[in-house]
Amino acid sequence: MIKILARKFVLLLVNNSVTRKVVTATIVRFANFFEWEKGKLELDAENVVNTISPDLTVKHGPFKSMVFPHLNFTYCPIIPMILGSYERELHPIIEGICQEGLYSEVIDIGCAEGYYAVGLAMRMPDVKVLAFDIDENARELCHKLASKNGVSEQLTIKGECSPEILPTIDVRTRALVVVDCEGCEKTLFTKENVLQMTKHDYLIEVHDCVDITISQVLRDVFEETHEIKVIQTIDDIKKVQTYDYIELQGYDLEKRRKILSEYRNSAMEWFYITSKR
Repeated sequence: MIKILARKFVLLLVNNSVTRKVVTATIVRFANFFEWEKGKLELDAENVVNTISPDLTVKHGPFKSMVFPHLNFTYCPIIPMILGSYERELHPIIEGICQEGLYSEVIDIGCAEGYYAVGLAMRMPDVKVLAFDIDENARELCHKLASKNGVSEQLTIKGECSPEILPTIDVRTRALVVVDCEGCEKTLFTKENVLQMTKHDYLIEVHDCVDITISQVLRDVFEETHEIKVIQTIDDIKKVQTYDYIELQGYDLEKRRKILSEYRNSAMEWFYITSKR
């Protein structure tokens, strides 16, 4: 009887678009957070961070010099963030974005603690950043990270961003839309709203691990108006073999793997989507 009721409850959540969105963006995020916290305990994260960067300043990458308020701050693995190896697959694209100066706004959907919202604000001081997250705690963390790094005046932080809200956001010239919303990217973009935003570019983390149809849906939505470049995640073992940071010297291979791990459930992709216009 309990199993039947539990199954009905799960089906109710899955079949309701509102609750499904909340579950995806909070419970799934919490499950990932649990794995990262467990990994930190196994690694003795405090000792590692004190060796790499005791003042919690990011050492490498496009957001070098960002400072975190404390060790237990992020929803994501904080050691790769502090080292500067976090999502290194994207570093050439992020660096190009920061140097080219094409955008008047950054719209960050699923901003979590604000790593990209604050980092891009730091690198592009003339850009206004609008950050969205349905998690109240995430919004508070984003505010704290912005304050810690002196970019609060550039940021506006809000709750949910829907397919209807997205094309109504005021953009002075051209926006970069950064998306990491745990699978909700499938419903966030439609052919109708993308046609209203053809001049903008997008960097989307694609969660086919949540719904295997997401990448194809995004291709169908963007293919007429935008070019799509696919960036694939690098396996943790490959990171150990190829990421040569001076801060990793002195650690054996197994420790390096734990330091560099981002605890992904599977190989993933990002779509860097640029306007044809």
